[in-house]
Amino acid sequence: MLLTAQAATADTQPTAYVGEGNVLYYTPESGQDNKVEVTEANGVAGAPWQYTITDAFPITPGTGCAQGGNENTVVCTLPETTAGDEHPEFSSELGDGDDTITLDGTFDAYLWGGKGNDTIQGGAGNDLIYGNSGSDSLHGGAGDDSIHEGWAADSTDTLYGDAGDDYLFGGHTQYGGTGDDTQVNAHLAFGNSGNDTITGIGAADTLSGGPGDDTLNGIGGNDTLLGYAGDDHLYGGSGADTLYGGTGADTLYGNVSADTLWGNSGDDILRGGADVDRLYGGPGRNDVRQD
Repeated sequence: MLLTAQAATADTQPTAYVGEGNVLYYTPESGQDNKVEVTEANGVAGAPWQYTITDAFPITPGTGCAQGGNENTVVCTLPETTAGDEHPEFSSELGDGDDTITLDGTFDAYLWGGKGNDTIQGGAGNDLIYGNSGSDSLHGGAGDDSIHEGWAADSTDTLYGDAGDDYLFGGHTQYGGTGDDTQVNAHLAFGNSGNDTITGIGAADTLSGGPGDDTLNGIGGNDTLLGYAGDDHLYGGSGADTLYGGTGADTLYGNVSADTLWGNSGDDILRGGADVDRLYGGPGRNDVRQD
């Protein structure tokens, strides 16, 4: 397992070492704009796991690690693997600067942005990513990732699920990427391909499902919901919402307030809900009802 802990004091150099339980720790120093890269090598049965860590600042190697080609590089070795072993994990808690961390490998990761405007790029494993405070750019990479804004009062982050079945929570803008994604508390969200479930934040949100059989929930506010291709389910919630089903056999619910529903092509079901709504079925055999 690979873990990174926060530096205890401001004058401690970034340090990498293998601790108890064969856990690899990396501790970025506070007060710096760290630029961390972690690269995985080996990992086949009978061979040790080997990781190269580089930063923009000197790294002090500890137990299980050795200096690489320069003072900003260390190479850390974990015990040899056996057939059926899972990849180790990597966990990094960044400092208070505008930090960047990039992972290259199939290991799972826990990444914490810390303060500052951070850029986090996960690898091919199943990553858990928190942005914390600041305007962060959070990328899951391949794998089934869980990506969180990480700071209740911070709504300026951009979250990218990339490939895999990802879970995205919070931030200003979300891009689910390929896979069947779940996107929650999104103000501006794009599902891309896959069967996605997207829920707004309760304000005037714009939610786009993209290709696939998507479920979009506007919650409160005057929302715009775009199903696009696929057999989609769109729920406007409270507020004067605009719903576009797109191609496919879609189901649109306006709920309360004066909503506008467009089925577009396909055999659609439109339910206006309470108040005076505008319902447009489009081409196809549609079931349109004011309710």
